[in-house]
Amino acid sequence: MIKRLFFIVIAILTAFLCIYSSTGISRAELQWEQKKVWAFQADPGVVKLVLHVRPDGVQLSTLDILYERGAQPSVSDEAKFLSTALQQFGEIGVDQHSLAAISMRGIAEPDVRRRIAVAALHSRAWHSRGKIIGGAERVVQDLMNSTGAYDAFDKALAQYDLKVRVAGVEKVAVAPCSDLEISDPACTRSNALVPVGGNLRLEIVKAH
Repeated sequence: MIKRLFFIVIAILTAFLCIYSSTGISRAELQWEQKKVWAFQADPGVVKLVLHVRPDGVQLSTLDILYERGAQPSVSDEAKFLSTALQQFGEIGVDQHSLAAISMRGIAEPDVRRRIAVAALHSRAWHSRGKIIGGAERVVQDLMNSTGAYDAFDKALAQYDLKVRVAGVEKVAVAPCSDLEISDPACTRSNALVPVGGNLRLEIVKAH
């Protein structure tokens, strides 16, 4: 039985390699390449938007948002940066509708961080996150979507009939709610741990 499975696997791999070779697709063509970097002055620091496109001609692009020198922009300022970048897509031959996702190491925006922290304080799901499938990451994702944490981005995307949806959260960092100086009775009573960071992926979807 094991020998038979071994030969089946080998046959599948051989067939895949034949298809791969016949199409002439190289490994590099399956990767992303950097197209443009925008740098915006924040107070403090610098926020960079890095555009990646597919080098094989497939109409797909992504943006990475990077925070340097202690940058902590508001989500509204960040949306303005996004709007500026989107307006320049055409100048470099990229269709705005090709944008599939925005990735960032969050939660950098103080207003978003506080909103999610307060929501977590009053969330049964957050307090029982250890028992929920997906854990803290899934709970934070749901909180971000239900509170409209990044709805400000929708204003930048509206003219292209697009909007954002938080599609993934990884490596959630926590801290006592008092670290955020939250004036909420729930924090005063317990000084509970709340989400303050994580790697985020925003999916770009059609607005209508």
